[in-house]
Amino acid sequence: LKELLGQHRVREVVILFDNEVKNDPSLPSFKADPLKRWDTDYYAIRMAQSLYSPEDNIDSARIARLPDDWRINGKIDPDAALAAGRTPGELQKVVKEATIPIQYKEELPYEGRVVVGYKQAKDGLWRSQLKEENGIYIWSSQNKPPEFLSNFLLLPTRQTRRADGTLERVFVALNKQGEESEITIQPSELVSVQKFKQNLLNTGNYHWSGNQKHLDVLARRLFVLASPKVAKESDCFGRLDDGQWVFGDGIMSSGHRYPLGDDGVVWGQSLSGIIPLQDRLCPIPELTMTDREDRLDLCEAYSVWRDNIGTAAVGLGLGWILGCVFSDDIFAELGFYPILGIFGEAKSGKTQLGRWLTSAWGLPVHSQNPLMLGGSTAKGLERTLSKYASMPVWADEFRNSLREKTIHSLRSIYDRSSGVMAQYSADNRTTGSDIRGCLLLSGEEYPTDPALLSRFVFIPMDRNRRNVSKYADARTIAARLPALVSNIIHRRDELLPSVMQCIHEYAERLRPKANDERLVWVYAVPLGVFTALLTNNPQEGSREAIVLRELLAYVEREFSRLILEGQDDDHLLRFWNILNVLTARYNQNRSLINRQHVGLSQDGGFLLIWFSGAFQEFSLFSRQVTGETPFAERTIRSYLTNATYVPSGRAPRRLGGKGEPSRSCIRVDLTHPDCPQQVHELAEKISQEHWDQPGFMESRVVDEDDHERLHHRTYQYEKIEEPASEPEEDEVASQRGFFHNA
Repeated sequence: LKELLGQHRVREVVILFDNEVKNDPSLPSFKADPLKRWDTDYYAIRMAQSLYSPEDNIDSARIARLPDDWRINGKIDPDAALAAGRTPGELQKVVKEATIPIQYKEELPYEGRVVVGYKQAKDGLWRSQLKEENGIYIWSSQNKPPEFLSNFLLLPTRQTRRADGTLERVFVALNKQGEESEITIQPSELVSVQKFKQNLLNTGNYHWSGNQKHLDVLARRLFVLASPKVAKESDCFGRLDDGQWVFGDGIMSSGHRYPLGDDGVVWGQSLSGIIPLQDRLCPIPELTMTDREDRLDLCEAYSVWRDNIGTAAVGLGLGWILGCVFSDDIFAELGFYPILGIFGEAKSGKTQLGRWLTSAWGLPVHSQNPLMLGGSTAKGLERTLSKYASMPVWADEFRNSLREKTIHSLRSIYDRSSGVMAQYSADNRTTGSDIRGCLLLSGEEYPTDPALLSRFVFIPMDRNRRNVSKYADARTIAARLPALVSNIIHRRDELLPSVMQCIHEYAERLRPKANDERLVWVYAVPLGVFTALLTNNPQEGSREAIVLRELLAYVEREFSRLILEGQDDDHLLRFWNILNVLTARYNQNRSLINRQHVGLSQDGGFLLIWFSGAFQEFSLFSRQVTGETPFAERTIRSYLTNATYVPSGRAPRRLGGKGEPSRSCIRVDLTHPDCPQQVHELAEKISQEHWDQPGFMESRVVDEDDHERLHHRTYQYEKIEEPASEPEEDEVASQRGFFHNA
């Protein structure tokens, strides 16, 4: 070419080539391998550097590139530019603005600069004494015959950054017999001939006969040849910190979808690839290549599922499962993401609904989908939730009898807090699980733990309400949900402001309906997500408006039920409930809670309680009969004295009639509007049996033996039968059996 240019006395050369996008998977020119995206630029630079030769009278060799905004469908060339209406003057301007090779390389994107530099470094290896000939390594020296060092070549493939931060260099070993094996070479093997040989023999029939000097040169050669592509091993599925979404079949990034390559790596727009999490014990979600064009109508999905399952609560389930897309932002602003609870009797459809909801995220039926809580540890559950970022994790077979650690772990998932474990180290190191997933919990038994109960959005299941004739339609809706989730991920940034606005609007709307702020926000989240994805401004009388009105009415009814149940699960009200149980035989002096513990003021306006004595009976009952350990006396006392219906201060009162000591009693104002119904029931029992009347206890004398039995006893799990000759003992035993059954 130089000779041809010299014949025509050409002194200035400009290399002009096509402008083509090769990193956009939506275009036909897309190349999955980043090393193949910059071949044109590399050869243009190489040609310009080769042509520049002042001694041959070629004083300038520059490179020009057609502007990016000229591209049509990702590609443009000079002929297409003229056909598209570009003028010769515009083309001449492009040629005049051409740059020298060094400047052109510096102006390339980061990926282009790295790839071109990598290819240029490979070009310089011909000067090395270590050469590749006929599929083996030889050592070439002047005035000496070549030395044969191996029966193989090492071909670079990629570098892998493991989840723990270590870097692995991966090559393909190819010997002269055609045997091909992937081999990972550790740094220690490049500084020890023996370790290097051992790794080769462990991999296959590969032999190295060189010494340490030869190995050092090979190491430098391998570093040059090492691919600039770095595949990072992901430690989770779902949303990464950089905004990419990782699934088993590819990744979603910046509105594009990149499929999983044949090498098990997803190469996106840069030299950094992603290896999806490889864990055979985890279900692998496949959502990347889902058809986004299947636009599922959310109103239709709600209506079909409501008719099949028989409750409007499915709208909350849809809002929750789709809200997982935004869970990171919801957590960042509100400090939590609610737990979805599917509870009901056997054969009510819990498992089927759980499978439909998780399948929306491409999660298959798997031995670990759902997790069985009975055979799982708290730490195992937390680690599973760390593997699914902004994705649902389904745990089944909830029981209130689960280990205390498991119950505590379930509570902590709500606000993504995790326990820590100590590691053996000199710097007091600890470790914990980074909870990133969203918990879906199911079972036949509703939670009774108050703190756990208040973190749930409930879907109550009832097999009597199910409409089996709608099952096929409901299953069809479930099969179309992955496309909806994929589309929402694609539009996530666009939808997020509307989602957060709707959540706050529902919180304001629900707040007057409940006096529990946590309950308000827990239900505002799925309601807000469902509304934002359904429509922005539903017209009055439209199908969307009817659906939202129906769902809101259901939530308001649910609030009324949850508030009542929440009161029953309040620790202080539980204390009053158990006191009511312990006075079930209030017409007997041997009642475990009697006039020694409670009484009424003379005007009947206050309930008087000797708290220390009453708490002793409450605590003993809780531990030995219900199996639960109550809060400490100091804690319950603090709850009680801080209650609005308890006036400040205590006064000595004489309970139990004449001869009984004065005790410091807490007064409960029965006229206060916040006074619980359980306290009124207790006061009514006292009034009916005249416990408040002086001298009542004197007519039923309790002897020392009775006091001894009352204060030193053990609750039995079965009714105790006493000899008929001791009727008093029969009464006490009967009372114990009654308490256990209650």
